[in-house]
Amino acid sequence: MDAFETLYRSRVEFRRVLAGVTHEHWELATPCEDWNVRELVNHVLGGNVRYTMLLHGASPEEVTATRSVDHVGADALVSFDRSAAEVETAFAEDDALERTVHHPAGDRSGLDLLWLRVAEWTVHAWDVARAIGGDEQLDSELVATLLARLEEHGTGLETGGYFEDADPTPDPAPQTRLLLTVGRRP
Repeated sequence: MDAFETLYRSRVEFRRVLAGVTHEHWELATPCEDWNVRELVNHVLGGNVRYTMLLHGASPEEVTATRSVDHVGADALVSFDRSAAEVETAFAEDDALERTVHHPAGDRSGLDLLWLRVAEWTVHAWDVARAIGGDEQLDSELVATLLARLEEHGTGLETGGYFEDADPTPDPAPQTRLLLTVGRRP
């Protein structure tokens, strides 16, 4: 799959899981220890906004200032659809993938940022599914493509407290390897 197909499929995967979230789920704990379901969803939706800002030249300080905003609003699906469409449009702009963006974790290319969005939508889909007792099985082609990218290039977020290394497991399943790569304990 190319980068844009992977981005699209990761968006579909996150939306699929988000559609299963009800008001009873918002306070449930997630695999992201510091966040409940609502906080994690807010992080993902805010990430869509922040990545759009980064692609349009925002500074790390401007991006960081959005972390305290409620991005979920009254309807999480509507908010996700809007912000996801905006970030996908920003990635599709001329030269967007070649731009240097000033991510709070360090400068990177627009293409690297796109792959981070793929990783966030995919992995956080699993996080939310795990939290709400939903279907945790991710799109196998998406998993294989993202895993290959991460094994070749890393996440770029290994430092700065973005995630902890997980213990290795003898399970060679691609989804398990992907989740372990990003510090999850499936």
